[in-house]
Parts: sequence; C-alpha cells; structure tokens
Amino acid sequence: MNRTKHGFLVLADITGFTAFVTTTELEHGPPIIAELLEAVIRRIAPPLDIEGIEGDAVFALGVHGKVLPPASLLDILHAGFVGFGEKRRELQADESCSCNACRNVGRLRLKAIGHYGTFLEHTVGGRAQTAGPDVILAHRLLKNGVR
Repeated sequence: MNRTKHGFLVLADITGFTAFVTTTELEHGPPIIAELLEAVIRRIAPPLDIEGIEGDAVFALGVHGKVLPPASLLDILHAGFVGFGEKRRELQADESCSCNACRNVGRLRLKAIGHYGTFLEHTVGGRAQTAGPDVILAHRLLKNGVR
C-alpha cells in the first residue's frame, strides 16, 4: 500500500568511513562502525523510526506529529551525537587491541541532517522503502562539503 506522508527525514552519517574501512582490518573495522551506528540508533529511536542503514549512515523518519514540538528534533540529533561520542571514547579507551581499526576510531566523526518534507512509503520485494524528491534532497544535503 502506497501512502504519502509528511515529516522529518534524518540522516546521520559517519565521516571518514571509507578511509577507515579500506585501511583497517576487516575483522575490526565494520564491527566498530556497527557499534557506533547502534549507539546513534539507541539515542534517536524512538521518537524517530529507523528506515534503514545505508552503509555508514542511519536513515530515520519522524512522521508529522510524532516529533513534538518540531524544535525537539535538535534535541534528538544532539542525543545521537552524544551517543556516538560516548561510544567512540569507550572504543578509543580500550587498549586491548593495537590494530589500525582500534587505534584510529578517534578519527571518525558524525554528521547529521534533518529535512522536513513529503515522502512515499511503499514496499519493494517485501521491504519497506521511502521515496520522493524530498528523500533525494535529504541525501544530497548530506553530501555537502561540511566535515
């Protein structure tokens, strides 16, 4: 069933992901990224609904009326940054491993955008999908030059 909705489209992206994963040990790099993304998710959902994980990014939705008042979106995003920072510091402090991934976790940063717009929820291959011009715009906003 296709339903058009309005609300916040939120993307939280780990900056430095590609360099981190391609220059570190496969056994430790992706699990570290997963732990950091999970720390963000624990802080933003609820009230946001996690739409999916896109490699190094969390895509979340705040359907209209669920994030009240709208200014609280800033508080939600702040909580995501706090969760990311706490987990990154915890991983950095663990000196039980000296591999490149474990030594370089401190280089990773979190970037987040929030955009209010319209989106279509539909199913493709049995999986929920979100589509529309505002979804594309949110992804483009994330790919700005801010680091």
